Amino acid sequence: MKANIKFVSTKGWTDQEWHRYRLQGVGSSECASALGRDRYKPKLRLHLEKTKQWDPTFEDSFQTYRGRCIEQSIMRDYWRFYTTDKESVLLNMINSDYVPKKYGKVRGFYHNDKYDWLYSTPDAKAPKGLPKLTDGTINETETLIEAKSIASYYAKSFIIGFPEAYLIQTQSQLVVTELEYVELMLLEDGTIPALYGFDYEPNLCEIIIEGTKEFMDNARETIKYIKIKEEALIHGRTDELADIEYEITKREPGPEDSDSYAEFLTERYKERQMENVMIGNDGQYRLALKLLEIKETLKPIEAEKKLIENTFKEQMGKAEANSINFDEGRGSISWRKDVNGTFRFRNDVRIIE
Repeated sequence: MKANIKFVSTKGWTDQEWHRYRLQGVGSSECASALGRDRYKPKLRLHLEKTKQWDPTFEDSFQTYRGRCIEQSIMRDYWRFYTTDKESVLLNMINSDYVPKKYGKVRGFYHNDKYDWLYSTPDAKAPKGLPKLTDGTINETETLIEAKSIASYYAKSFIIGFPEAYLIQTQSQLVVTELEYVELMLLEDGTIPALYGFDYEPNLCEIIIEGTKEFMDNARETIKYIKIKEEALIHGRTDELADIEYEITKREPGPEDSDSYAEFLTERYKERQMENVMIGNDGQYRLALKLLEIKETLKPIEAEKKLIENTFKEQMGKAEANSINFDEGRGSISWRKDVNGTFRFRNDVRIIE
């Protein structure tokens, strides 16, 4: 590693200590959230966590322990033997002449003096000399590796086969370490391996650098005003509180079009009485009219959607089938019972170019 890149070992740390340390900056897995491109963690929640206005309550649990075990299995049992496709794992495993790929577990944070707000925490790294999946050439530097367990139905909901957040995470790791190549090892449904390789993408990395810096600069400025507020309260300068509170709240990220944002608002305000009545302004009225217009526009679309779904259900019911499979990798339609005995309709059809 270059002189401007530092490594902080986390060997012996608890999960709680690990997360507390990361509050000082933006970790690789948080970059998508900081950019407002993570469907599961809104930017507002991350902002409130970094400014210590929201307690993320980090605790070790069976789920986090299981996650660590699965990551170890992905690397040990799948990545070491994966060369071309999922079938190659078994073929290489039983081939006595095959030499498993080497890797080392990364237990710590990488820092780069150029980007003091970013932290990189890849799951593992491989020594130089690994063939790149992108073009088949030999990687002359170390290869970073990120391991993920994912449900196949979730993976299929993305055109690229995995969440955009994973791509942002791996590219941010290249930003911090200044390496050129990273691999993403997925295990679908605990049984199906898939390996992706990525070279350094300058345009995306520039977006990551600028976006996360803006996010963290804003968070650090907010922290300054929170400290000013605390001092004002201690010294009884209550006349300053309204202006200080304005500076704090104006730095909060705005609304996002995700269910996770709506869920977080519910969680954030669930203890409030919510009994006041606001007097609406013209801007809010126009926005409400726009919402009503959208609702009316969606009615015929929702009706058509339901008609098509019911058509498929009727066809499968008459054929006593629980799915319709399309050849040439075009996916499937299914209507089957879940573990609770409730029928669920799924459209897993893929767009083939």
